[in-house]
Amino acid sequence: MNLLEKWILGLSGARDEAQQKAISSIGLQGYIVTYLVGCIALIISFGWDLYTGNLNIRTILIAGIVIIPAMFVMYRLRKSGSDQTEVYSETDYRRLITHIKWQVGLSVVNFSVVMSLVMTYGYTWLLHDKENYFFNVLDAITCGLVWGVCMYFYAKHKVVKEY
Repeated sequence: MNLLEKWILGLSGARDEAQQKAISSIGLQGYIVTYLVGCIALIISFGWDLYTGNLNIRTILIAGIVIIPAMFVMYRLRKSGSDQTEVYSETDYRRLITHIKWQVGLSVVNFSVVMSLVMTYGYTWLLHDKENYFFNVLDAITCGLVWGVCMYFYAKHKVVKEY
């Protein structure tokens, strides 16, 4: 544990393995709660910007506060190799690929719906532009499908066969 972690957590002295595991678990839970609260604050701030009709610096700062730690965690997980899933049989591999397909499919639907709402109502309100529902929905679905295909292959790439 480095000096900054000791200072932030208020710990003095070395910790055994069980305590270190508990600290890591609590830190992960704290990060998740902070991320969710940041996302909620970002949605509220963006909603207020839509209501008032102008984009505020507060929304951009909240987005940075949410995105930068998430990018840091993803980078460190990828660098350490902890984001890989090992499977030991063909049936487990097929089951995991099916799970990934469902997860990506639901993410595509979620992404497409949220982005179509944001692009149809959010951007047109903020930019004081005329609404073009068909183009916005088509654009959101296309972006969602491209994003989903990329995420599927990325998630499939992270599955390591050990048989």
